[in-house]
Amino acid sequence: MNLNGPLTGRLDDQVKGHPGEEVVITAAHVYRRPVTGGGPWQLFDAATAEGGIPTKNLPGYARLLIGHGARAVDGDDEGTGPTWRLSARITPADLKGVDPVVAGNLDGVGSVASDLWVDGQGRVVRVEQQLHAPDGSAIKNTLTLRDFGDATSVTDPG
Repeated sequence: MNLNGPLTGRLDDQVKGHPGEEVVITAAHVYRRPVTGGGPWQLFDAATAEGGIPTKNLPGYARLLIGHGARAVDGDDEGTGPTWRLSARITPADLKGVDPVVAGNLDGVGSVASDLWVDGQGRVVRVEQQLHAPDGSAIKNTLTLRDFGDATSVTDPG
């Protein structure tokens, strides 16, 4: 993933209880297909194909949590050395200034319990969200970032 510019990259998306998906993100499109068995790629517009974690603006997300009372506390070693964890409870409306598409994707969610880990180099290495619906149901999102390196070139899959 390239996070220090337009969000692009390749990843495997794992959702508990569902088969994993291979994901390719280019500047214009997001492509998805099952990891096992391959098959045709599903095509989405990159401007609207986001989930609930504002991956395009993780530093802004960290600042949002601090603005909602999060204080840096010692976190676990997330594979990059010691980390600091920020925790706060926010609402989808709070996310509008960080990423309006993500805020819209979370429309209907009552609150978001957010934890974000930052390593000693100032990089976000993990994000966890517990999305709480007004009916009491909850969904957990986790994003783990590792193997930091140079920017990678990403093209449309063949």
